[in-house]
Amino acid sequence: SHSQSEGRDSMTKRRALFKVCFYLLPFFALLGAQERQIRIYGRVTDFSGNPIEGAEVAVKTRTFQDAGKTLSGKGGYYSILLPQGGTYMSLFACKDYATKKLEYWAWNLPAQSDREINPRFDRLEVYALNAWVPQGAYPSLQIYFRPMSLEKAKAAIQASGGKELSKIPNLDLCPEVKPEGLQIKVNGQEAALMALSPVVEAVGNGKLVKAFLLQVELPKGVDPWKETEVTVTLYDKTTGEKGEATLFLPNRSLL
Repeated sequence: SHSQSEGRDSMTKRRALFKVCFYLLPFFALLGAQERQIRIYGRVTDFSGNPIEGAEVAVKTRTFQDAGKTLSGKGGYYSILLPQGGTYMSLFACKDYATKKLEYWAWNLPAQSDREINPRFDRLEVYALNAWVPQGAYPSLQIYFRPMSLEKAKAAIQASGGKELSKIPNLDLCPEVKPEGLQIKVNGQEAALMALSPVVEAVGNGKLVKAFLLQVELPKGVDPWKETEVTVTLYDKTTGEKGEATLFLPNRSLL
């Protein structure tokens, strides 16, 4: 009958539509995955606010591979797209490395949402920045870093007769670190320095290098167990060198 014919036609159309949707599902899933990206962006400058064009800016994985990479453009601006989710080891920025400048690092970079990071670099490097809350102790932050000076690197190379840095024994690249040359910010607020202690770090093959351990007061309203941003800016008055690094601490609330 006519109604049966219409029913069969309707069923055939539904089956055809189902098949089309079934075969298109992987495509839409892939398209959705490709669209789930976040943007890391900002402006690269020196410590006087002058833009640096042509600086390399890269997001690094834990094996120091590039997850995303670009050069800062006119005005020092840059932008990097990354897959959403997870945490990258660091963001790195520099230009004329080891000849005129050393590197800026932002460690433990979260990739859950868009984030603005404005790298500043000069001739000091604040490397291996770490921070933690001393549990059961005075409410504060302990901050660790290993600083390096370009002036001291050049002097060491010259004194060795032109050897590579890795081949110079008892190499000391540590700049002068004094309380008046340190600025620490936690979530954008300046944190008062409570203690500054020189330490040594073993870097393999029996080598030891100088590093520093700081303790700072927590600024008012900062809960360090929630996502926290720590920035250390270092100034060596003797050489006029400056350097900076940032660390992102994840949300790790305790009951």
